[in-house]
Amino acid sequence: MNGERTTIVLADDHPVLRRGLRDIINERPCFQVVGEADSGDAVIDLIIEKTPDIAVLDIEMPGMSGIEAAGKLKGMVPDTSLIILTMHREPHFFFHAIDAGVDGYVLKENAIRDIYDSLDRVKKGEFYITAEMRDLLLEHRMKKRRLRSEYRGIDTITNAERTVLRHIAKGLMTKEIADLLSVSSRTVEHHRSSICRKLELKGNNALLRFALKHQTEF
Repeated sequence: MNGERTTIVLADDHPVLRRGLRDIINERPCFQVVGEADSGDAVIDLIIEKTPDIAVLDIEMPGMSGIEAAGKLKGMVPDTSLIILTMHREPHFFFHAIDAGVDGYVLKENAIRDIYDSLDRVKKGEFYITAEMRDLLLEHRMKKRRLRSEYRGIDTITNAERTVLRHIAKGLMTKEIADLLSVSSRTVEHHRSSICRKLELKGNNALLRFALKHQTEF
């Protein structure tokens, strides 16, 4: 850590939230916010310049996401600890963040309650996760266990097929999914057919019903 005070950089594209978080953090004499950014690209430059002890990153920002920025920063400034502060409760966001090498995951709804604890724990080299997120992950694991017992082919679903499933659960049609993923409609149809075959789903709306029912589990 730099001196006696833990230095912190904040990255979020909502200035009101950043200002509120900065004021809360700076109330503690042991913490000091030394910089703010409103995009993933900007926060990388800022962290390289300031080399803070901790960076608090939102996921959804203009340009590069907070998770993408975290993945790059881990190799560039390994001594800076990274905390994700987000509204996203979906498990796949958490796991992507873990893969990127973050040191903490805090939900925005709990930010005022959890920010000091998360900074203290991460400062000590520990991993921090909001209690509500921990409960959601446990629930997610139990649902996946039940899903595996009901659909034995679920573990053979590829990442590309899971992405298609998530978009089906959002109500998107084949062409919309294809445009979003920059692939052909034929490719999306292939993924749909493959999922149905692996999970033994039959009937016109079986895939849609499955996606809607289990959208938080894949």
